[in-house]
Amino acid sequence: MKILIIAMAIALIIIPQAMAADLITDPMAGVATYDVDVDGTVVEGVVAESDGSLKFSVDSLSAGNHSFRVKPIGQGGWPADWSAPFDATKPPAASGIKIVP
Repeated sequence: MKILIIAMAIALIIIPQAMAADLITDPMAGVATYDVDVDGTVVEGVVAESDGSLKFSVDSLSAGNHSFRVKPIGQGGWPADWSAPFDATKPPAASGIKIVP
């Protein structure tokens, strides 16, 4: 049995140029996809960026407080544990704001 231990940093970043909001993780070698839990709704199979990081748009979320968890899944299909849940607030309008839980 293979055990995969992964530590990651997660941030909700508001990008002022396009007013886009993304959930972003640090790069992680060997990660193919992520499952993302947003307010209790799980989105499965979000394809990792080429460096193994996650960039998940949260533009469709309403302004306000939201709860998140992410679970990386390795290229061999082995899932890691869910991250600890964290909350972040999406402001109604943003300019140059970076939210790090």
